[in-house]
Amino acid sequence: DGRCRKDRNLDEALIIPHHVLCSGWNEMLLQSDEHEAHVLVVQLLDCKSYADVRLQVVRDHTLPSERSREHLIESFKKMNGGGDADVVASAMRLTLQCPLTRSRMSTPVRTTNCRHIECFDLDAFLQCQRAARIPKWKCPLCSAIAHPCRLRVCTWLTQIIEATASTVPEVIIEADGSFSDAAKQVPPNRKRKASSACVADTSIVKSEDGDDPNNPIVLD
Repeated sequence: DGRCRKDRNLDEALIIPHHVLCSGWNEMLLQSDEHEAHVLVVQLLDCKSYADVRLQVVRDHTLPSERSREHLIESFKKMNGGGDADVVASAMRLTLQCPLTRSRMSTPVRTTNCRHIECFDLDAFLQCQRAARIPKWKCPLCSAIAHPCRLRVCTWLTQIIEATASTVPEVIIEADGSFSDAAKQVPPNRKRKASSACVADTSIVKSEDGDDPNNPIVLD
């Protein structure tokens, strides 16, 4: 009958289907039994299929390998520049598992606002957004805005995933970008700088440890 109802107690948008609209001018009438003031906001949304969104991210937003390595080196520099001035980050553990599914990633991504090295899997992330009643589009690691246009495929981590066995859950990453199997080598994550009073001081600080093309994704 051309009517759409919204429960104001639910934080979700009211989707107006195409068959309700007509070409040219459309008039929208807001009615409510409550006396509080209301604000009506109309947004035009771009609906794309899961496959289209994934293709757009992989095709247009894949970082070159060298740019990915630069992100790693910059992250290590920030680790050295903050906190304890006597601590130098020499190596760290990096998981190859997605924080959403706890399984190995195939297409690791971060957002343009992420400052961490860790990634999450593109397919798992898009599946979660499609399944959610209200897609949040936020990084599962740091809550940065993660709209498709902000996602970046990490080629460097993709190469590590392809170069390691499928049974390897994590690797050891050095500050220069080299890596090794964490199960075969467990170096210290951080080392103390040698002080002028005790040059031989090498004390270690250890860190604690189904695609349906007919189901579109709404890009808000």
